Amino acid sequence: MENVEEQQERVREFWNNKPCGSDMSEHDPAERIYYEEIQEERYRYQYHIPQILDWLKWKDKKVLEIGTGVGTDARQIISRGGNYVGINIDKGSVDATKRALDVFGLTGMVEQSSATSIFLDNGSIDVVYSFGVLHHIPDVNKAVAEIDRILKPGGELLIMLYNRS
Repeated sequence: MENVEEQQERVREFWNNKPCGSDMSEHDPAERIYYEEIQEERYRYQYHIPQILDWLKWKDKKVLEIGTGVGTDARQIISRGGNYVGINIDKGSVDATKRALDVFGLTGMVEQSSATSIFLDNGSIDVVYSFGVLHHIPDVNKAVAEIDRILKPGGELLIMLYNRS
């Protein structure tokens, strides 16, 4: 039986080799069309994401996204005025998201970090956003404790988890 660290390493390797959404375009990741095609595909099947993002007022709020994929939702959050910080367990997703922000001329911080050990200060985040990520974390209880630690009192949490049924 694998321990938590071994499970986490398997998750890191999986996403590092294939950041979420990266297979939705065959264009060069240095080109804008690459990210536009990925966005079109993502929101064609998950059309509710932009609608859900409209639920919150993002302007001037410090936002942490846990699990950025290739930066599709990051661009939405930033365009709505959020002061963006994104984390991923893997370098591949971090690099893809940084490249996406650069291609679109957007500003945000993206770092390689585990959700079970977030580098941010206590109570420093207004909104935590994570779409389809937490259920991949072997020690999800530790991740939830970290979210609680960094989220400001009265802060907002926008989380989606997949369910088999």
